[in-house]
Amino acid sequence: MTHSSPTDWIAGGSVAADIVGCLTGLVADLSWQDEAACRGLPTEWWFPDQGGSRECKRAKEICHGCPVKLQCLQFAIEVHDQHGIYGELSLKDRRRWNQERKAG
Repeated sequence: MTHSSPTDWIAGGSVAADIVGCLTGLVADLSWQDEAACRGLPTEWWFPDQGGSRECKRAKEICHGCPVKLQCLQFAIEVHDQHGIYGELSLKDRRRWNQERKAG
């Protein structure tokens, strides 16, 4: 995913949450990524321009059988990622999952 300006990444959420997320990502243990099913595959499949794209479906299928799917999802939540597919869930899916989790 490319951005037209350095501040485009802020648009998806609060600046404070994004800054905390970036800092968390810098100190997080990311060794689980070595076991990820997506390792070495095109990054744009997980960061498509359109949410309903073929790449989005392909990415979710690869995530489905990934041995580190839960760690990936946890990472996205911890760093407040506002883009992409993590642990088989898009941002919209993660928001819905989080609302259901809080309600239940």
